[in-house]
Amino acid sequence: MTRHSKMPPLRRSDPDARIVFDLEDLSYLSSMGLRIFLKLVKTEKSRISAVNVSPEVEDIFRMTGFDTLVDLSRKMRTVSADGCEIIGRGANGIVYRLNPDTIIKVFRADADISAVEREREKARAALLKGLPTAISYDVVRVGDSYGIVFEMIGACRSGRR
Repeated sequence: MTRHSKMPPLRRSDPDARIVFDLEDLSYLSSMGLRIFLKLVKTEKSRISAVNVSPEVEDIFRMTGFDTLVDLSRKMRTVSADGCEIIGRGANGIVYRLNPDTIIKVFRADADISAVEREREKARAALLKGLPTAISYDVVRVGDSYGIVFEMIGACRSGRR
């Protein structure tokens, strides 16, 4: 027999603060879980966010329309650059060849995620305007750092011909 207890109220020092749920370890969301989110959306003053959402859980939110009620942030893919060839270094980080078709720019560990996402958006905007640039695929985690995965384009290193 399953017992359901009444959901306790959330206590916060700032009642207008955003509620953020880290769903990193969640691979499934039942109808009961959705109802809890629905109750929170109805009772809280601020928007509800869920971070580190797996593709499976994101699908559940989208299929049920709950993605319009809860701000979702997908779980970042983790990539390892261990053993990869370094093909460039700069002020912001190191560029590695992941495979013949893709590279990853790994930012310094102190780089803010918003700066990384801004760089990805700038690359994307340049491509969509028809400027010759590599396609940016994904923002990922690389150890304690963030990275952007790009297509490998036929180019030579600076100083080499």
